[in-house]
Amino acid sequence: MKLSFRILISLIFLFLTTSLFAQSFDKNTKADDLTDEQVAKIKARITAEGITIEEFESRALASGAPATEVAKIKERILQLPDVTNEPAEEQDGNKPRTTEKYTTEKKTLKKPEKKSNIFGAELFNNPSISFEPNQNMPTPKNYVLSTGDQLIIDIYGYSEGTYKLNVTPDGNIRIPNVGPISVNGLTIEQAKSRISEYLSNHGFSNIKSGNTSINITLGNIRSIKVMVIGEVMAPGTYTLSSISTVYAALYSSGGPGKNGSYRDIQLIRDNKVISTIDVYDFLMKGDRSGDLNLKDQDIIKVNPYKSRVWLAGEVKRPLIFEAIESDNLQNMIGYAGGFTSEAYKMSINVIRNTEREKQIIDINQADYATFKPGNGDSCTIGKILARYTNRISITGSVFRPGAYSMTDGMTVADLINKADGLTEDAYLYKSTLFRKGKDLTPGIQSVNLQKVLNGSENIFLQKEDSLVVFSKHLIKEPYTIFIRGEVLKPGTFNYSENMHVSDIIYMAGGLKENAGTELEISRRIKNANVFDKNSFTAQVFSYTVMPVNDTLVLQPFDEVFVKPLPGYKFQVHVTIKGEVAFPGDYTLQNSNERISTLVKRAGGLTGAAFQPGATLDRKGKPSTEVTYKEQLAISTLSKVSKDTLTSTQKKELITEKSNLVGIQLDLALAHPNSEWDLILEEGDVLSIPKELQTVSINGQVLFPSRIPFKKGKSFKDYVYSAGGFSENANRSRAYVIYPNNNIKSTKSFIGFKSYPEIVAGSDIYIPENAKKKSQLSSSERTAILISAFSSVATIAILLYSVMK
Repeated sequence: MKLSFRILISLIFLFLTTSLFAQSFDKNTKADDLTDEQVAKIKARITAEGITIEEFESRALASGAPATEVAKIKERILQLPDVTNEPAEEQDGNKPRTTEKYTTEKKTLKKPEKKSNIFGAELFNNPSISFEPNQNMPTPKNYVLSTGDQLIIDIYGYSEGTYKLNVTPDGNIRIPNVGPISVNGLTIEQAKSRISEYLSNHGFSNIKSGNTSINITLGNIRSIKVMVIGEVMAPGTYTLSSISTVYAALYSSGGPGKNGSYRDIQLIRDNKVISTIDVYDFLMKGDRSGDLNLKDQDIIKVNPYKSRVWLAGEVKRPLIFEAIESDNLQNMIGYAGGFTSEAYKMSINVIRNTEREKQIIDINQADYATFKPGNGDSCTIGKILARYTNRISITGSVFRPGAYSMTDGMTVADLINKADGLTEDAYLYKSTLFRKGKDLTPGIQSVNLQKVLNGSENIFLQKEDSLVVFSKHLIKEPYTIFIRGEVLKPGTFNYSENMHVSDIIYMAGGLKENAGTELEISRRIKNANVFDKNSFTAQVFSYTVMPVNDTLVLQPFDEVFVKPLPGYKFQVHVTIKGEVAFPGDYTLQNSNERISTLVKRAGGLTGAAFQPGATLDRKGKPSTEVTYKEQLAISTLSKVSKDTLTSTQKKELITEKSNLVGIQLDLALAHPNSEWDLILEEGDVLSIPKELQTVSINGQVLFPSRIPFKKGKSFKDYVYSAGGFSENANRSRAYVIYPNNNIKSTKSFIGFKSYPEIVAGSDIYIPENAKKKSQLSSSERTAILISAFSSVATIAILLYSVMK
């Protein structure tokens, strides 16, 4: 995105006021076109001017630069190493400013940068790697003393004393009461000899006799200033430890930049190149022989790279590698860690940039050691083909299915032998050999394994042949036995030869306690007369199971039914709840126990029992046929219009209604064993409510509602209490559902309607008049009448005209 004129002026103003960036921009600058080196220069000057990244951001925003562009520049600066968010310390005006304090550790305030695809870049951008010198190690014997070093002199024996002395700018240390001693340019060992000799001649004569000894160590190490220039991420002057090396300085500066060389790094001292560092020596061999110790005012120059080569595809490190004059393609492959296990090594495809266009070069394996890669070459290492030169396979009923190598003259019999032979269930008369033609068209060939094994048929194999050996059990319907009735786990089981009835019983978990000894077995008929309408559909016979003498052998697909023991009875339970002395679950004593007996066993009715509201809920499976009354009761039970119910709700309400049995408890108790006193069934629930005090009105009334019951009120009184009949009300079909679930409908005689009596707990329902629903509206009727009158008038005029 191009910078607008406003952004450009704002940035230039910011750069001029901070003396940082004026030389980095012109009117044609694009934010995305700034190189890493240019951003690194801005970063270095931010640190040198003593401002933080936040201050830089604030100034840019204050000058009117868009926040998105400022954030973009800030992110790029933070991606460079050694950017601090703290102001630089005040320094003397006559001293050069440095980009880093006395350390070689990088600041951790930068954002994670994208992983570079240049080999070696991670060495100087990896927080797990540090080239900081070990400050706690013993002082190197070849360490040369200079201004700023601190010596610790420990004298012990007949004379004792400890002195911490700094090397002065003139190269001396000053021992109290002894005088100055010049140590500048001396190693630790040389300084120890000079100091010992000087002290022995100035008051410490016991040193020569050995009665007094002296030990000299290095205290605080001086700092040095080195300059890192050239193609680095953050060029500038760095303050480092005097025992730091070239790699430490490179690490502090972020390492070579986008165009920096990793193989041509010069250490310049006193205007002379004293060493050229090739980082690949360290990366490939761990050789740091070129990583020399730095001295004050050393210069490290990172030159631009001369040649880079991209290795892609099947190498272990697909990256961009720097090539020097002595390198060849074989070296490049070595830098990439060598080929992967699936690399095609016979040739490498090289794309080279010529002066006008691209060129493809195919390099054979024999020429890898002589081919010289050029700058910008892209070398692609291909992958071996996903096919086999000699693969054949066998699957199915063999002991060792899988892929095998094919040899010349190999046959199907040889392949079976390699697979350790056929399993016992192998089908010998038919197997399939899948084979590909010369154009890879798939085909199949039938193989008779019996002939192959006895040598009468000999089939030679081809590459990629695949033999499938079928199992006898998989090419026919599985044989099963089905058992049901009084067993613990009825179901279908696999058939086995010589299976007896007792075997399938045990497979089904054994007999239940109520199982009898009589069984019924049904067997398939394989030759029924299809022309005889009375032909048998199954062979059925009885069998008495004898555990000791079970002689009946079952056949495939037999079905065994274990009959129950005659006279064996399970407990049957019913429930009574509501207004009885002892509500709960009860076991029926006999098959003819009735309502009156259950109420008596439950302690009788309480004083609050409302007998007209008693219901019997029969939990057996409801009939699939729904009666007319049950359909009419749906909306009443739900207290809403039936038109508002979903099909699922209707089904549920029909099921609920079909389970309820209308009873008259008062008559059942008054007349035991009568037609009112119903015989109970398993799962019945007898509910006896308290006295009901309301009446509900639903359906085609103006305000469906529930109102208090008042003795003497008629059917119409309750309807008018709900606003009266609606326009679509079907008064003749109105009905009442009583608390005991009995239903009474309206009766009509020569136009006079007799509505049902209302008791407490009644549900009144007024159904919809289907005929009225289909009648025309008033506007439609008016339109039809107008049309009719118009037609009559037209006919009248015509007749008048004719007869005139």
